[in-house]
Amino acid sequence: MLTVTGGASEPILLTKEFTDDPVPPGGTVTLRFTITNTDRSNTATGISFTDDLTTALAGLLFTGVTSNTCDATPTGTGTSTISFAGGSLAPESSCTFEVTVSVPGGATQGTFTNTTSTITATINGDPVSGSAASDLLFVVAFPVLTKSFTDDPVGAGGTVTLEFTITNTSTSALSSIAFIDELTDGSGGFPPDPTSGFLPFPVSVTLPPTPDPPCGGGSSLALVSIDTDRQGLSLTGGSLAAAGSPGDSCTFSLTVDVPDGFPGGSYTNFTEEITAVLDDVAGTPTVTGPGASGVLVVEGAPILTKEFTDDPVPPGGTATLVFTLTHDVNATADATAIAFSDDLTTVLAGLTATAVAGNTCTGATVDLSTPTLIAVSGGSLMPGETCTITVTLAVPGSALPGSFTNTTSSVTATVGGVATTGNPASDDLIIAGLTLTKSFTDDPALPGDTVTLRFTLDNSAGTAAASGIFFTDTLSTVLSGLVVVPPLPDTSACGAGSSIVDVGGFLLFSLGSLSAGAPPCSFDVTLMVPAGAADDFYLNVTSSLSATIGTTPLTLGSASDVLEVNSALLGISKSFTDDPAVPGGTVTLEFTIDNLDLARAASAVAFTDDLGAALAGLTINSVLFDDCGGVAGGVGTTMLSYAGGSLAAGGSCTVRLLLDVPAGPVAGGTFTNTTSTVTGTVIGNSGGSFPVSGAAASDDLRVVTLTLDKAFSGTGFPGETVDLTFTLTNLDSSAGASNLSFSDSLPAGLTAVAPLPDTSSCGAGSSISGTSFLTFSGGSLGPSGSCSFTVTLQVPAAATPGTFVNTTSDLFSAGLSVSGPASDALTIEPPPAFTKSFGLNPASVGSISTLTFTIDNSASGVAATGLAFTDVLPAGLVIAAVPNVVDGCGGSVTAAPGASTITYTGGTVAAGAVCTVRVDVTPTAIGSPVNVTGDLTSSSGNSGTATDTLTAIATPITTFTGPTATGAGDATVTISGGGPNCGFQQVAWIALEGDPGSPPAGSAPAGEFFPFGLLDFVLMNCVPGATVDFTLTFPNAFPADADYWKYGPVPSDPTPQWYMLPATFAANVITFSITDGGLGDDDLTADGSITEPGGPAHLAVVPPIDVPTLGSGLLVLLALLLAGLGVARLRRR
Repeated sequence: MLTVTGGASEPILLTKEFTDDPVPPGGTVTLRFTITNTDRSNTATGISFTDDLTTALAGLLFTGVTSNTCDATPTGTGTSTISFAGGSLAPESSCTFEVTVSVPGGATQGTFTNTTSTITATINGDPVSGSAASDLLFVVAFPVLTKSFTDDPVGAGGTVTLEFTITNTSTSALSSIAFIDELTDGSGGFPPDPTSGFLPFPVSVTLPPTPDPPCGGGSSLALVSIDTDRQGLSLTGGSLAAAGSPGDSCTFSLTVDVPDGFPGGSYTNFTEEITAVLDDVAGTPTVTGPGASGVLVVEGAPILTKEFTDDPVPPGGTATLVFTLTHDVNATADATAIAFSDDLTTVLAGLTATAVAGNTCTGATVDLSTPTLIAVSGGSLMPGETCTITVTLAVPGSALPGSFTNTTSSVTATVGGVATTGNPASDDLIIAGLTLTKSFTDDPALPGDTVTLRFTLDNSAGTAAASGIFFTDTLSTVLSGLVVVPPLPDTSACGAGSSIVDVGGFLLFSLGSLSAGAPPCSFDVTLMVPAGAADDFYLNVTSSLSATIGTTPLTLGSASDVLEVNSALLGISKSFTDDPAVPGGTVTLEFTIDNLDLARAASAVAFTDDLGAALAGLTINSVLFDDCGGVAGGVGTTMLSYAGGSLAAGGSCTVRLLLDVPAGPVAGGTFTNTTSTVTGTVIGNSGGSFPVSGAAASDDLRVVTLTLDKAFSGTGFPGETVDLTFTLTNLDSSAGASNLSFSDSLPAGLTAVAPLPDTSSCGAGSSISGTSFLTFSGGSLGPSGSCSFTVTLQVPAAATPGTFVNTTSDLFSAGLSVSGPASDALTIEPPPAFTKSFGLNPASVGSISTLTFTIDNSASGVAATGLAFTDVLPAGLVIAAVPNVVDGCGGSVTAAPGASTITYTGGTVAAGAVCTVRVDVTPTAIGSPVNVTGDLTSSSGNSGTATDTLTAIATPITTFTGPTATGAGDATVTISGGGPNCGFQQVAWIALEGDPGSPPAGSAPAGEFFPFGLLDFVLMNCVPGATVDFTLTFPNAFPADADYWKYGPVPSDPTPQWYMLPATFAANVITFSITDGGLGDDDLTADGSITEPGGPAHLAVVPPIDVPTLGSGLLVLLALLLAGLGVARLRRR
């Protein structure tokens, strides 16, 4: 095709091109326009042109815009004219747009010139124009071939439909239509064909196609061989009617099988060119059309692999089987419903799965319900994800030695809704009891020293004898120059006639034999490590182990171990432990030397350190400490030379020096100090002395000429203030410092108290700001200058006691660090705890209760002085007539008798101590007055108030006189004991029966007479568990047989009953005691109350009556009865 453009000197240029002609009649072609503004400085605006397509070929139509980088849109879709207007372009820029043009079906073959109008625009305010653009359109009638995979995406292992369509664009009928579509991947052929197919050889398709014949009578579609291991579809003998006539196109299809395990992706398949004969044209020429392409989307299945990780295994042993599933990172969707199975019966009879040892596959279920079948289902994987399933297998004890192949089923899954199938996985399970191991027994080895290589053969788990045991080991592949030190060992323990030989570093063991169950055998080979060997780890792997197990020849796994060559068995580190240092000051330098060899001692340990190379004039003042056993030379110089040190195996030692920092002038900064390597010797495996070493050590010494210090004024107390002083110092006598700044984040809730201090002594214009975060800025100091300022800080009232380390930022000058941070610790001590308590509580009106104030400073490390508080007693409570003041805090107590205010001042409680103040008080009215003091204040802050409540009760009743229940006169009861508040809450003389407090009617002891009724009372406010003494005085004296009877429960039986309470009778006075909660207290509970219904009783007196004359027998009976009653009475007494 020919493209004609305007000259490059024109201000606006237009080019055009038909990009994909020739085009057949009825086809579509792409037309591309490019516009360029050649002006270097000005934008082109109002760009316009038109293109009348009919000037080239009648019937050409503009059908649409396919791409456009210009800022205006072409118009005229559906017409024969393309119009572009209103575009603009920046200086020296271009833009492109593409449109589609349809060719009329009746177009004749030929070449057609298409020319636009001139292009116009405005540049820098001037109208400009450019030449018209032209291109040739080639129209050629040929068969048009298209192809598509109509039902993809397809899963691996699935089937997809491939459809072809051939259309005749010529006015002549076509015959001998033919094309080839290679389906196999020919990119590796000779010559390679990058436009071939993608399927592996051999290809599986379903033929004949549908319909058959596919394209006219006599046509056929076949799968043909294109080259070695290459196949394709071949259409031959096709025919079509002239364009516009019935039968001018044909469509046919076939199915193509995608193999299991085919990778997922998008695959483009290209046909070869299509050819045909023009039947109605003179000479029946052959025409050629372009090939067709189609894209097949395949969803790949997860890849399954498997491995027996610990074989060979002996008969009767266990094997570990690991399945690994991997989903392609480029997969279009997650793989779900992943499933596969593994039939163990196909491997080895009796091989069973016993447990799932691990499963990282999301959602996967591993079914071992049938021990010989491992069934996995329900797994899922995201693209790029890998998971494993580990199963433990039991090998039957009857298994014969051998190699057994185990193959799974295919793996299936669903990816993006498409079913897909992956390849099965296989691995060999090797059954054998024989194993080979190897070990470098005494590494790490030293260059030039020997090392021992031990081989061990083990058939202890074998059920069959092993013979013809053979393996090799190439030493040179481990480490060049690694050689055997003769003699070679006797290997007869591993089989009579066995031997190991060395052929130039190639070890060969042969003719080994071990009986079934024989214990392991070993033999050692001594090797020499080359003197120039680099410190490293060297992997040594033998050949595979071969042997005949029973009668079965087997190849078993290899043995391996890593040889470590390491002469870097010493380590050294260093640290300037107390820098930053100041010019003219001192700094401590500490070296730590380690013997990294855990088995051998090190001697002749030595190193040097050129201090002057780090900082001129940095000299050794003295050796502060040395437990390395050597000599530190160079005191008074800038060069440390240490020699003669020794270290035990795995040992460590320290050398500590005091260094003098030069007085100056020293520019502040960081100075890196590096030692030499540390060297020494150890005794090698061969008995000789071998050099060892360690890498040099470095640390940075920081020297500052500006320092920042801070200090708290003392201990802090909650609610009080404390001062914080900052000091800046310039140690440089020759130069000042400016633009100094630092910040300080205050701890423990501390805040600065306004106003903040004037900092002008630290430089005019300097300032400090902030509350809990302080910022100092704008500072300056002259040579050798120093300044300080103090910030007052408020300690929160609720501050937690403790020690708080406060550290500033570095000190900066113009944003660069010039000194390390300043630090100080503030200790916040708590104020004393303050409590109060009433001693007698409750207390009866008019009684004495001791009020005790306790000041507890046990939590503080400082004494609290100036203790002071005031306690205004509430109504109903006054200071006792005799206050009995006791002051254990060394202050002054004001407590006037009968007054209501107690004042305390001037007390002191030592650190960690407790003291008390006591004052007696008297309640004057019944109630429960709450007594709250004022705040306790001291040098340690405010302790707050103390509170207690005194319950004031009525004066206890301890004596009662009242009429007896029988009308026999008045009786009196008096109590004593039980505590100062113990008294009668209720008391009365009641009848034996009929009173609410009387025992049940008819329950009284038989034959007993209660001459005064019962005493019913309740004592309250007694001391719990106390014993109360009772004295009862009656109008008349009691007979000798009188007792004091009580009704109620007893400690041994909670059922109410009558019982005698021990009492003493003296004429008309009875005395007895009752213990709260004991015998005589109805509630049997030591709760400060005693309940008592009871009273005195004696035998009833029977009035005289006439007695009839009795016979002698009745008289005898009466005498016996009276005698029995007398005995019983005596027993009761």
